[in-house]
Amino acid sequence: MEARLEVETRLRWWGAHNKHSRMRLPSVPSPQAITYGSPFYSVGWTEVIPGAGPFKPDEVLPEDYPCYREALGWLHLKGRSGGLTICSTHPSYYYGSEGLEAVLLRTPSSGGDHRFFWENAGEHLYRFIFLAGETDWRAANAPLIGHHYLRPPSTQLTAAGSRGALPAAYSYLQMDSASAALSSLYTASPTKAIAVRVYDIMGAGGAVHLSGPFAEAEAVAVDFLEEQPQPVRGYPGAWELNLLPWRIQTLLFTRKQSKE
Repeated sequence: MEARLEVETRLRWWGAHNKHSRMRLPSVPSPQAITYGSPFYSVGWTEVIPGAGPFKPDEVLPEDYPCYREALGWLHLKGRSGGLTICSTHPSYYYGSEGLEAVLLRTPSSGGDHRFFWENAGEHLYRFIFLAGETDWRAANAPLIGHHYLRPPSTQLTAAGSRGALPAAYSYLQMDSASAALSSLYTASPTKAIAVRVYDIMGAGGAVHLSGPFAEAEAVAVDFLEEQPQPVRGYPGAWELNLLPWRIQTLLFTRKQSKE
């Protein structure tokens, strides 16, 4: 049985200036034990580019910058006998003398102009999910858990007049991979091909198998501009793509036009 705890924090804020509100979270003795999500990547808390810092004073205080991070979807805390994955749409976190905290509100002046402030007055709701699991963030599947939390599968309800038997659920695209996630699914223009973008979210690389009705078409691998087509292994309905660690890849599925 999954060890899971969901927490909601509701804050009614009056709009005071130059305030910094944080909420304590479960923590670890060292920030080196924290890994968090970023766009198409996973980052260790202490992995910072030398010389990095805020561009404007309203972004974050220079003295706070070494302790401040923005996470996309998830954080993983490595303990001695297990790990903890934290999922949230809230992006801002701080690690200081009190350990890991969520930065709920900051109300600095706008761009350093003290005539205008980010007051954030009103009611704010924050949601966090805590999942106990493996010590290592990869073994805990933290990036995939965070990805599915931020982007749950798209669903559509349909109604039909027929009395035929229909399955309770039906998927138009199935992706079988231990390391990859679906990033985008859209209609490419002007070809009207179905564009599917996948990326290696775990940094491990490996095979990605694509099947289902959307994949029952001719497939090519293309770049971000949907150019430079390259062949893909497999056949309509069963395609296989080998992703390198952290690789982002776009595929175009094109159905042959029937002749009337």
